[in-house]
Amino acid sequence: MAGLATMPSRQATFPVAFRSIIGQVDRLYLYLDGHTEVPECARSDRRVEPVFAADLPGLAGAGKFIPLFRETAPFLFAGIDDDIEYPDDHVASLRAALEACGGRAVVGYHGCLFRIPFESYYHDRVRYYFGREVSQSRQVDVLGANAVMFDTAKLRFDVREWPGRNTSDLFLAIEARKRGLPLIRLARRTNFPRPIASRQADSIYLGMQRDDKRQTDLAKRLIAAGAGTVPMAFFCPVPVLVATVPRDPANYWQWINGELDKLPPIPRPDKIPLRSYHGPYGWSIQSWMYLRDEIDVHLLYQILDVGMTLAHSDFWPKNIVANERQFFVEIKPDRNLKLANPDAVICQTAEDPLFDSELARQGRVFAVQNWPQNNLIRRNPQRRHVTTACFHGNSANLLTSAGILQLRTRLQDAGIDFCMPARPAWHDYSNCDVVVAVRRPEHFEHEMVGAFNVRTKPAAKLINAWHAGVPAILSPDPAYERLRRSDLDYITATTVDEIVGAVRLLEQDHTLYQAMVENGARRATDFTVKAVAQSWIELLSEKILPLAREKFGAVCQSSG
Repeated sequence: MAGLATMPSRQATFPVAFRSIIGQVDRLYLYLDGHTEVPECARSDRRVEPVFAADLPGLAGAGKFIPLFRETAPFLFAGIDDDIEYPDDHVASLRAALEACGGRAVVGYHGCLFRIPFESYYHDRVRYYFGREVSQSRQVDVLGANAVMFDTAKLRFDVREWPGRNTSDLFLAIEARKRGLPLIRLARRTNFPRPIASRQADSIYLGMQRDDKRQTDLAKRLIAAGAGTVPMAFFCPVPVLVATVPRDPANYWQWINGELDKLPPIPRPDKIPLRSYHGPYGWSIQSWMYLRDEIDVHLLYQILDVGMTLAHSDFWPKNIVANERQFFVEIKPDRNLKLANPDAVICQTAEDPLFDSELARQGRVFAVQNWPQNNLIRRNPQRRHVTTACFHGNSANLLTSAGILQLRTRLQDAGIDFCMPARPAWHDYSNCDVVVAVRRPEHFEHEMVGAFNVRTKPAAKLINAWHAGVPAILSPDPAYERLRRSDLDYITATTVDEIVGAVRLLEQDHTLYQAMVENGARRATDFTVKAVAQSWIELLSEKILPLAREKFGAVCQSSG
């Protein structure tokens, strides 16, 4: 069953809209606002149930919802407008989409999201127009009542109780939110449906340009109930990188290595050239590449004037402070914080000392697992013996120079090579039989700060070893210990003697070696790109975005 409201000024568009939809519905309630007779094209159609405004005055566009209080039995309701031409499969497409949601949703083709901070319904929205193709469906804050469908067994209301008119979209959103029904803007092809006319002199849209106070007040009610989207972007201050990011995330590692070699040395505040390190780019550009198809997030080389900016510590300008319309999230590496007063901090391990701070007690410090090594090449399955041990990483995170030399000599005496690949080859474990990543003892001293505090280090080398199918010999880092479930996860060592002994054990005990490989394969399933992406999505949507809403909500209240 469909509902449509029209008025005499739409006499040119109504017949086109009516003829495009009438063959797709069993009945059509037609609210005639200002008419003295039924329009000729609908006059003799038995499927039409005319209702004159003289009998139910003042409903305006909300008159399309009359069947919701006139009919008692449940039915599927389709909202229709008098200035849109609907495709032949319009109702069937809506019905299929609704059924895919189990009937527990309102589905439609025209919708919008509120931008937070929110001050104006006309200005502070992201709108999805009919004229543009949309490749993916997504939940929105408001659906246009001109192309919607819902099950009246799940959603029913009486528009005569609505306190205002010509705000049907917003009141529909409020009614759906009361019943916990999501509003889903569906994927669609271009001009599906097709507007017949736009910007008519009597349109609600043009009226909002002059005065949108009623709509803004209703929208703020929805925002107070949890609606609204905060503009969100990862920040990388290197325009050439932002402009050349490959579409396929699998190409990230090869691309970033090639691009960084081309860059001139860009000094950070600590005077270290940006091209010397991969970490900031992995936590910003790579994160965006993995998340952009899952959530509404951008990659920019400028900090957002309004909204949430996420950036690695090395990318934040010195002494910058967020204003009331900005929300700064610092992605903290194995060093001290850059921002004096970040709105939120993401650490690369839950063992970071920052979790002991006042900022953490305020609920503004979080941890997320690092991404597994991009484009990782697993150990060659044809290798049958332990002949090569490897360390994939910066040498500052290994033994002292003297310790490395001693380790290499001792392993060579045992017939085992020790390799430390250059950074572009960190993804390649094809000829690696054992991962060795043991820190120098002083890294475990409590007074160590910044990049040498082991509590700030992630579990990256363990997780990559699991994915690579290679047993690992590691120092007792807190991040490793936090993930440990059994002795098969990795072998702990702190000295050269212990490392050599562990390597020889794996060389001689093929049963242990294979058991560690198989255990690592099982453990790696919890640390896939998909799993890490989901943890990012949950962190942003359930923890950090509510903080941003809280901050920006104060702006809404003060401006209201």
